Amino acid sequence: MSSEDYDMSFKVMMLGESGVGKSSIVQRYVNDTFDEDANPTVGTDFARKIVKTGDGHRVNMMVWDTAGQERFLSLTTSFYRGVHAFLVCYDVSDPKSLQRIPFWLEEIKAHATLPDALRALVANKIDLRTGDNQDGFITRAEGAEFARENGMLFFECSALTRVGIQQAFEEVLLKIIEEPVLSKDGTVAQKEGSIEVKRADNSTNGAADGGVCYC
Repeated sequence: MSSEDYDMSFKVMMLGESGVGKSSIVQRYVNDTFDEDANPTVGTDFARKIVKTGDGHRVNMMVWDTAGQERFLSLTTSFYRGVHAFLVCYDVSDPKSLQRIPFWLEEIKAHATLPDALRALVANKIDLRTGDNQDGFITRAEGAEFARENGMLFFECSALTRVGIQQAFEEVLLKIIEEPVLSKDGTVAQKEGSIEVKRADNSTNGAADGGVCYC
């Protein structure tokens, strides 16, 4: 795919402990599929999705999936370069995965090259936290508080049921576009008019009408 096929290109990286569902989130977002027997990521993996904004611009979303195992850290940190948004994930059924988030934030601080890169906290597997099955699970309030204290966006989702996946990536894309430094860094071709993306709640960041088309 050449840069003539899109107007902006952004790099998003998935971080978090092994087993929290990073790969499943990526596959659900990019291909709308879910594989219960997916193997752990070795090193890094890459997926791409073209997003058409409401005013006709095409955005190349490059999503990098990383291994959570410590033995791959020296390999994956080289991919932090040029990342516009880091999605740091945890499993709501595994409190230790949330306790490890500060480690990943330190990794971002040490290796990210864009100082204004967004950081989002993503709670996965909320389908497990239903009905009477609540004991031992990380609550939404706990996740939201952690995100607030660390200056992060916060999303809850389930790769299994699709809940929250598209909304999370839509909001991340919107925030990237709204940040002039990041938006300028990702612009590869100029078109007349502003970039506009519709949020999941149908509000927009511009006056034009329109939504987001995933191609």
